[in-house]
Amino acid sequence: MGQVVEAVKLTAQERACVKATLKPAVEYGALRKESVDRLLELIDMDATGRVRKKWTVKEAADFLSVNERTVENYTRRGWLHPTRVGVKSLRYNPDEVENFAAGKTEVSHD
Repeated sequence: MGQVVEAVKLTAQERACVKATLKPAVEYGALRKESVDRLLELIDMDATGRVRKKWTVKEAADFLSVNERTVENYTRRGWLHPTRVGVKSLRYNPDEVENFAAGKTEVSHD
């Protein structure tokens, strides 16, 4: 029988450590960057096996009840840490945005 595995939520430091550890394998060609991204995505799955979708600037702004420009300012100040998708698009971790909104100082930047 298969074992039930509890969901794991990595901190920003742990995610950075995983990426740094696997980076030489990607550079050498033993791993594809997409494989590393998928591995991190699988780690972030909730107990039901769903990956929580990252938010656009607009979705983050709507949640925070602020203008999109304000979210961009938060990002410039280092208060939020989006992932770049493509050349111009950014995606925000919903957990980080929610923690930021709650006033928590320790936020995850995945």
